[in-house]
Amino acid sequence: MPNVKKRGVWFVPRSTRGKVTMIIWLIFFALVQYPLITLAAGKLHPYVLGLPFNFFYWWIMFLILIFLEIIFAWKVWEMKEE
Repeated sequence: MPNVKKRGVWFVPRSTRGKVTMIIWLIFFALVQYPLITLAAGKLHPYVLGLPFNFFYWWIMFLILIFLEIIFAWKVWEMKEE
């Protein structure tokens, strides 16, 4: 194993990829927090899939956030296995 080339970790915040990852995650995390959710989704009153729009918005944003976290974790584990 002395000839194994080590690559950097994918999500290190000091790297460009790490900074982009952190910014993407923070944007989507901010979109489900109280001040932004009331500004973005509290003004509309239609129903989507039987839910008021603000609940639908909150549900979709959390699904996107969970999906992003799974992708980021997968990328980190993929780099550790190499």
